[in-house]
Amino acid sequence: MIKEMFPDAFAEVFFSHRQFKLSGGHDIYHAIRVAETAYRIAINEWNNEHVAQLAGLAGLCHNADRVAQKMLNFGRQPVPEQEIKILITFWLGNEGGLSPGDLREVINAVLKHENQNSKQDSKVLIALRDADRVVNLDLDLVIRSGQHYHDVPAVDFEHFLDDPNATYSEPRSSLRDIAYALDWVDEKSPYCICTSFGRKLGEERAIALRGFIDTLRKQLEETGLLSARKEQT
Repeated sequence: MIKEMFPDAFAEVFFSHRQFKLSGGHDIYHAIRVAETAYRIAINEWNNEHVAQLAGLAGLCHNADRVAQKMLNFGRQPVPEQEIKILITFWLGNEGGLSPGDLREVINAVLKHENQNSKQDSKVLIALRDADRVVNLDLDLVIRSGQHYHDVPAVDFEHFLDDPNATYSEPRSSLRDIAYALDWVDEKSPYCICTSFGRKLGEERAIALRGFIDTLRKQLEETGLLSARKEQT
């Protein structure tokens, strides 16, 4: 749908992702999934086609910082916001019908989509942020986490999910990284999905992730390994 709505922008974003070989959770297919989900969330939440289209565009462009890192050889270092603005402006430059205000709206959403929730967030930002969280609750999260955190254990047999030193950025096991995604459906979390339709999608996905974690816990308890380790601590 986003491809048909914004063919020129889609082509530019697609080419950039392929050119700089983005992969995993930031590949072009992730961008497309977030774009489509952001559009669906916005249209269901506010029934506003213009807002939904801008949300879809923001989703399509939301990997701009990762693309810019590759373009500028920044490694994993943060890219100046101005470079991200320039890249998004280039991607969207041939799309007719976008006003300067629309462009600013999309850029603002992309720049802020990883921040915690705020009452000042625009509808476009809310839809983008919720969509990114929903897509990152899809079950390929399990595979991607294992690929990304290849240098830590798959499971922490000492603490399971209760390591006091684990953090979102340093989960200390792949399973803990997966479990952190459930914060996005926790109403007490400042990173919780905000929209009604987004929460519906998120909860559907959370059921599968909770089932995965609970089943694994039971399987480990059957071997006695998990419970034996806990008894020693």
